[in-house]
Amino acid sequence: PPPPPFFFQAEDGKLEAQESRGLGDVYKRQVYKLNRSKKPMIGFLSWVDTTPPIMPNNQLGQGEYTILEELSYFYDFEFLDTDVQNFEGIDLLVVYHPSDVSEETEYAIEQFILSGGKSVIFVDPFFEKNDHSNKTSDLKNVLKTLNINFNSNVILDGAQATRLQTQQNISDNTSLQTLLKLNWPEVRGQFINQSEEIGDGLSLIRLVSPGGLSQLNDESEVIYTSIMSSSEATMDLPIKEVLDPIKLINNFKPSGVTYDFGVKLSGNAMSSFNDYDNISDNHLDASIKNINVVVFSDADFIRNAFWARIQKFLDTNVIEATSDNGSLVTNVFNSMTGYDEFIDLRNKEAPFRPFVVVQKLQAEAEQMYLGQEQQLQSELDNILNKIQNLSGGRDSETVNLSDKQLMELANFQLQVESTRQQLREVRRNLSKDIDRLANQINILNTFLIPLLLIILMFLIPRQLGIKKRVNR
Repeated sequence: PPPPPFFFQAEDGKLEAQESRGLGDVYKRQVYKLNRSKKPMIGFLSWVDTTPPIMPNNQLGQGEYTILEELSYFYDFEFLDTDVQNFEGIDLLVVYHPSDVSEETEYAIEQFILSGGKSVIFVDPFFEKNDHSNKTSDLKNVLKTLNINFNSNVILDGAQATRLQTQQNISDNTSLQTLLKLNWPEVRGQFINQSEEIGDGLSLIRLVSPGGLSQLNDESEVIYTSIMSSSEATMDLPIKEVLDPIKLINNFKPSGVTYDFGVKLSGNAMSSFNDYDNISDNHLDASIKNINVVVFSDADFIRNAFWARIQKFLDTNVIEATSDNGSLVTNVFNSMTGYDEFIDLRNKEAPFRPFVVVQKLQAEAEQMYLGQEQQLQSELDNILNKIQNLSGGRDSETVNLSDKQLMELANFQLQVESTRQQLREVRRNLSKDIDRLANQINILNTFLIPLLLIILMFLIPRQLGIKKRVNR
């Protein structure tokens, strides 16, 4: 079979493929091609630069959107201008982080959907790409047409938070070695809709500061189906309040509200542009057939850093997936373009199985001890401020203080030492609890489970009445 291609953006805006050297999943690609006489056309409407960098030797470097490169084996891509007003010849329209969308373009998107055009929309309350200035998506009229309420605050999920290894200087007020990132949900298990072909077989989707999706109006004829959702242990905050992970843990108060992070929409929709000044002659005030749209409340999750470790080998991508984000996007494209059977070609094992009980115990320990840390640190700061005020900012030995003030100062200094000692003790206890938990798990895995298996080897035959054969 021929080697896999890589993609480049041609002058006409299309994402084209060239042959390159190396090995890949070529058999799957050949089966795929044999079942398609023509590649579907993807119209990619993006407010973010997704093209890989050009290296000094005029070769393509490693970009952040390898998923698009992988999908270029099976689809033709056309990168559209953000002021486009029609989508002729497009089989699937992808709207990616519309952060500064004009009314004309938003109207064109809506009319494409109402005419039966298939669409995938990625909106985001905070796009965590450093070199992209406009962080928040805005597509309110189209979302209104789709009967979607988009909570543009960041959704924290206490039951599905990502656990990160911390740097020692992450905060002066904690000694944690690992830390829950509450605004980075790892959606797992029951929160992925396995009954939908898009979510079937997926075990872990890693999101990055997502917003929340919900139905806008219960009386709408738009059929709303969740693909992945939060737990009930959620809290929504504006982005400026989620920058300090320690404060998030200390101040986290679950609301009990469940949000969706990805939804599939079908049925009948009504236009939100009936009063639009530049309405077209063939304006649709309602869908002429069932709509077919998927909406995600995060745009970051398809970037490489959040789903795969990727290396180049002989000009070919070697991908080690760390989550199912790439499979989710591939499933969506296959399902939306009418080739659902190709979802079954991918491996449906569920390799991302964490120690959920361990994570829960660690999270509870962290929240308890971090709360104590915060309280003791606050008491310490208050005492030091009182000493500063009492001495007027000067050394107490050079200040004339009354006997009562000297006693008060001595008492403050004792409180400082006592509080600092308690603070050190709390930090030691946190480390000891987490280490003890890890040791218990290791002992269980190393000794108790093998011992249990050995006992069962002798017990089960006796219970079944199986006796050893005696050599005569």
